[in-house]
Amino acid sequence: RQFVNLSKFFNYWAKLGDFMQLKINGKSEEFPGGSVLDLLKTKKIEPQMVAVEVNDSMVERERLAMTELKEGDRLEFLFYMGGG
Repeated sequence: RQFVNLSKFFNYWAKLGDFMQLKINGKSEEFPGGSVLDLLKTKKIEPQMVAVEVNDSMVERERLAMTELKEGDRLEFLFYMGGG
């Protein structure tokens, strides 16, 4: 019984350290995984203030939460600027 609990602990601990490598605007960064929207939230970026490309393809705003990121994905954040 003790072995089962210990095994569960190590499986959980291993998952905590599981980060994927992404390239964001040309810079390598680690991310624990999830969707484009999860990444934007982690980085405190408002989705309505940025356009996102994943591997050279534009992601429609309605699909940010459905677009899962994978190891090695390349993202470009294109920020909308106001001014005049």
